[in-house]
Amino acid sequence: MNNRFQVKQFRYGNDNLAYVIFGKRAALAVDGGAVTEILAFIAAQGLTLTHIAHTHGHWDHTMGTRQLLAQSDATQLRPEDLLEDEGLMLESGRIQVFGTPGHTMDSLVFHVEGFLITGDTLFNGTIGNCFSGDRQAFYRSISYDEKKVNPYLRFNAPEMIAVLKKRGLPTDTEYERWQSLMSIE
Repeated sequence: MNNRFQVKQFRYGNDNLAYVIFGKRAALAVDGGAVTEILAFIAAQGLTLTHIAHTHGHWDHTMGTRQLLAQSDATQLRPEDLLEDEGLMLESGRIQVFGTPGHTMDSLVFHVEGFLITGDTLFNGTIGNCFSGDRQAFYRSISYDEKKVNPYLRFNAPEMIAVLKKRGLPTDTEYERWQSLMSIE
């Protein structure tokens, strides 16, 4: 995958992040809660907002969608469509989208070269809460398996193990690393 996309991040609310993934002309808004900032950025860059998507369906990640739809000709993308199509074509490139059930059953991550937008699946140094109640699904979503299509989420990656060790948490086995991640608030 070549570097045909750029990503702009916007902070909104207490602790949320919105993103615009864009090429030369078209843009996708992900978790579009920063409506004013997103629309200003798109206008300043001479872009067209063509699509809106979410990392999951919680209100703090879907807020702003109605305003973005009302102020653009964008199409809202459903998680099932993104997964069925294995992502989204934007201009002449593909934005990869992977299902990561666990935080919620509709959780997604978006990947373009150099960027992984994870919503509440992963945080800096830990994972999101398991609101779905399906810890096995969450475990599978962030476990590394060469046969899986989402190798970008690896709770047993050296960088993650270093974070766990720094916090004094057990890391000897895969199960211990998983339990350690689940214990971080």
